[in-house]
Amino acid sequence: MLGLSEELVVIPDTGKLESDLTELLQQVVGGLVDSGARKIALSVAAAAADGDEEVAEVLRSFWERRFSMAAAILDWAHARGEIRDRGSCDLALENLVTAAWFKALFSQRLIDLAFVETRVEATMRLIG
Repeated sequence: MLGLSEELVVIPDTGKLESDLTELLQQVVGGLVDSGARKIALSVAAAAADGDEEVAEVLRSFWERRFSMAAAILDWAHARGEIRDRGSCDLALENLVTAAWFKALFSQRLIDLAFVETRVEATMRLIG
């Protein structure tokens, strides 16, 4: 699962925080459009919800690794002086991607460019 995710979502480094967040979310959305990736994600989530502790641990490890990798975006932005405090890293990244996952997997609603722009703007405000 992690290997597939790393193929579909490469952590961007454009030199600007807003561009990095936009590119990251666009890649996440692109991965969620892939029906095979969606099926894997739903299957793993269902198994974890059904009490399969081994699968739940894989899922926790997956998200910890993905958020750890994506945190580099905020580290780079902090080093460039774009943000003062990178303390809310997990919350900012969750804010960026969770709505896309919800729309793609559960509400089955279209994710368009306006959605991406809105999520990035909200995340930028959260980071402050």
